[in-house]
Amino acid sequence: MSTRFSGLTYVGRVSAPRQTYFVYKKSRKFIVISYNLRLREEGYFQIFRKSTINRLRRQFKGRKVTVEFLKKNKLVKRILFKGLYGFKLHFRIMAALYVLCSIGVAVHRKIGKKLLFDIS
Repeated sequence: MSTRFSGLTYVGRVSAPRQTYFVYKKSRKFIVISYNLRLREEGYFQIFRKSTINRLRRQFKGRKVTVEFLKKNKLVKRILFKGLYGFKLHFRIMAALYVLCSIGVAVHRKIGKKLLFDIS
């Protein structure tokens, strides 16, 4: 586990309505880290291949998407996030969209109860 987090390069930080996500990069991977709001010494992390993030960007470039829209997309469900469903798929897609925000190719804004991501 320690080798997984050694040699990380800070990419950016994304402030979402309920959480702040920190994005790091290592060779061909992105790592998204968020901390537990109640216990600052606990947190969560997700690892993405750069190829997954690049494919997500290419597929939806120039579009405004929500997590709900991407959950229904066949490419996302069957290829990029194969085998995930329900809330696991939801949070995985959201974290991937935050990676796009942190590298500067997407912006997010809250509309009602949903987050809209504008991917450029």
